[in-house]
Amino acid sequence: MPVYIPKTASRCNLCLDDCHSGGMGSGQDIITVGIGGCSVAKAPSVLRTTLGSCIGITLYDRTNKIGGLIHVMLPDNSKSKGRLTKFANSGIPNLVKCMVYEHAASRASLVAKIFGGARMFNVYSKALDIGNNNVVATLNALKLCGIRVENGKTGGTKGSQIAFHTNDGRITYKTIGGPPEVF
Repeated sequence: MPVYIPKTASRCNLCLDDCHSGGMGSGQDIITVGIGGCSVAKAPSVLRTTLGSCIGITLYDRTNKIGGLIHVMLPDNSKSKGRLTKFANSGIPNLVKCMVYEHAASRASLVAKIFGGARMFNVYSKALDIGNNNVVATLNALKLCGIRVENGKTGGTKGSQIAFHTNDGRITYKTIGGPPEVF
């Protein structure tokens, strides 16, 4: 999935990764976040991604109307190298820092919503259930960052799409082949 970076976007100076900021201009930007990527935007932008076993984590500061979306691919980077944003244990703290220090979000105001983590393949081992492992790692990383999880939808056996509306923090969620839901 290509990542659309609006003309108003700039590379995040903190993470030196695929965390881009957009929507800092006057019009509504629609920003697509690819696998292992993240984006931060101010209202009235929409951040969107498509998920399978990956997790889409949204962080939202209602006071300043700043939102962040990270598309986490794997639970942790202890055995792998790669972009920080690919992993729950490094990507989530990185997004929090980016939002607070680069975009002036209030850390105390941040709330999370999590989506995805589907069991995309028939696996009979907890170790190979990447979707569930991603959910557990995401919840742990958010807890360590002191970020409250407001709601979301994880699990299942089908992929999904989310659209995060930064003007009000609303998430439009759609399971592939299913009706849209609002969180």
